Amino acid sequence: MALKYLPRGFTLIELLLVIAIIGVLAGIVFASIGGARVDAQNTTNNQIIKEYVKAFEFYYLRHGTYPDPGVFDYCLGDYTDNLCGFSDSSSEDSTLNAQLSEFYPSLPRFDEITFSMWLFEGPTYTCQVRSGSRCIQYGLIWVLEGNVSCGGAEPGYIGDKTLCIYLSN
Repeated sequence: MALKYLPRGFTLIELLLVIAIIGVLAGIVFASIGGARVDAQNTTNNQIIKEYVKAFEFYYLRHGTYPDPGVFDYCLGDYTDNLCGFSDSSSEDSTLNAQLSEFYPSLPRFDEITFSMWLFEGPTYTCQVRSGSRCIQYGLIWVLEGNVSCGGAEPGYIGDKTLCIYLSN
């Protein structure tokens, strides 16, 4: 009677090869998901800016001036430490937030982004041009991940980040 060879399973080489293939495929999938996450966050941040612009325009239509909290940059949104901008260089203004909440009740904020040697949390607002006691032009500043579009605002590319500056008409 002849002896039959019965396979007992996979060899170690076969198992390692399958694990390596699965690892490469997982790396490709995770890399594409990470890029999609950044794109989605940038799109969300640009959309938030558009909503803030609408709120400022509605404020202007109602009051004949843009909000004028003073000469500094101020945070747009609700921050737990009341600070935002480049390395917390700007502060929250409760009057500005109250004025905007009439038109934009939720006042969303951005996630922190490491920008060069600073940490940026934004967006920020400042009255750019005054006529007497009226603010007639304002500016918004925010940072996006990657070299991307600012959704109609002026981009400045610094490394792998985009500094966006919007000035009203």
